[in-house]
Formats: sequence, structure tokens, C-alpha cells
Amino acid sequence: RGDVQRAHALAEELHRGMSRRDDASGAEAQVVLRLAYGDYHMSHMQRALEGAALAARRFRKLSMRGDEVEALSLWSRAAGRQGRSVEAVEAALLATRLAEGLPAGPLTAAAHMSLGMAYGWGHRHAQAAQAFDTAMQLAQRYGDPTARLEVGVERHWVLAVRAVDEREGLERLGLSDHVAEVSELWECAGAAGAGVCLSPGNPASSRSAAALVCSLLALWSGDSEGADAWLARCSEPDGSQTAPAWLNIAQSWVRAERARQRGELEAAAIHVSRM
Repeated sequence: RGDVQRAHALAEELHRGMSRRDDASGAEAQVVLRLAYGDYHMSHMQRALEGAALAARRFRKLSMRGDEVEALSLWSRAAGRQGRSVEAVEAALLATRLAEGLPAGPLTAAAHMSLGMAYGWGHRHAQAAQAFDTAMQLAQRYGDPTARLEVGVERHWVLAVRAVDEREGLERLGLSDHVAEVSELWECAGAAGAGVCLSPGNPASSRSAAALVCSLLALWSGDSEGADAWLARCSEPDGSQTAPAWLNIAQSWVRAERARQRGELEAAAIHVSRM
């Protein structure tokens, strides 16, 4: 339901009970992984990385292949967010290799999405595009619009970072076309209703994340009205316990960019201070 902090607290309580029993089962590893997801969504990336890595090792010992793929995918994402691009790529590559023997579904799509993110954060854009293409194909194969939106959102946040790196060549990136692509995914996911997300905790934030990245890309493509319209689709960052920390940071980034474009430098500085 998107209440990450509540889910994390419940997982902690469950884990404490298992720890008292010295439980080393697959169930305990699943709880460790759920704690790592909570840490990831709350931007506690080092804890998320350590938890995902621990879960991956335990799943490997228990020969729980699908669960290991899931844990490796999260490990990669947490490492990438910390700038540890080599570790992120290595974990994601292992996830994709292990996923080769699994049927197309959320685990296989998530593994390739994580590889795309790892390459993207490491500025290896051609390899990132290939990995994201594979992730999208897998999500389409098992037919879940929610998963396709999630892949599209992550792909376009990586594109936004690339746009920051290449501010002098923004026209080459065709940003308006990318906004249209995410918009189509947004509409399909909305029409389909609840679906299977690739990362627990994402359904409540994926549409807001899509609106934010569309607003940012529209702004940089020169469509100020479109940027404002997309920004209006995302709720105000209110710091509530159900709002993922990264989502509030992303909103502050978009609002700072919009204020800077308008020449409202004091307002831009306020938004930057919230990041």
C-alpha cells in the first residue's frame, strides 16, 4: 500500500522474533530482504545494500534461485545509488545470469532493469539502453502495465541524469519523445489498475515518479506548460511517513529546476536545500 515505514517496522518486529530463535531459514532471509527494500525506499542505501547482500548469500546456501535473483537485483540498485558502479554491475550481471533459467516474469524483468540502472548510473549509456530494452521486452511478455511503467520510469530517471551530464547537447536526446513514451506507459498502467510491481513498495510511488521525470524532461525540452501540468499530477512533498524519502528529494529537484528557469533564484535555493 506504499506505507514503507509501517512495513519496515513490522518486518523488524518479525525479524527480532526469528533472531531469538536463531532462525536461518528461507523465511528469515525473506524478512531480511523485505527490511532491505524498506531501507532502499527510505534512502538508507548502505543498510539496504548490506541487507540485500546478506539475503542473497543466504538464498544461495538454500538453493533458492529466484529469491537470490531478487536479492541480487536490489543489491545492485542500492550499490548504484551510492556510486559503487562496479559492484552494481557485477551484482546485476549475476542476477541476469541466474535468471536465464527462470520463466519470463517480474524476477527476470527486475534483474535486467537493475542492470540498466547500474550501467546508467555508471554513465555506460549504450549498455544501459540494451538492458532496459530487455527488461521492457520481458515485462511485455508477461503482460503487466505496472511493470512496464516501472521499467520506463527507471529508464527515464537514468536519462535525466544523462541530460544533466550533457546539457550542451539536450536536443540530441529527443526529450519530448521520451515524455510521450512515459505518458503512454502512464495511461496504460492507469487503465489496467493494480498490477505486479518489480520492487515491493513501488506501486504507490511509481506514478508520482513518472509524473516527476516527465515534468523534468518536458522542462528541459522547452515545454514549460507541459512541465507544470505533469508536476501538478504529483502530490506535494509533505514529509509524511508514507512518502518515500527519494520521492520528496526528486520533487525538490524538479521544483528547483522550474524556479531556476523562471529566474526565481531564492525559491530555487530553498528547494535545493530540501534535497
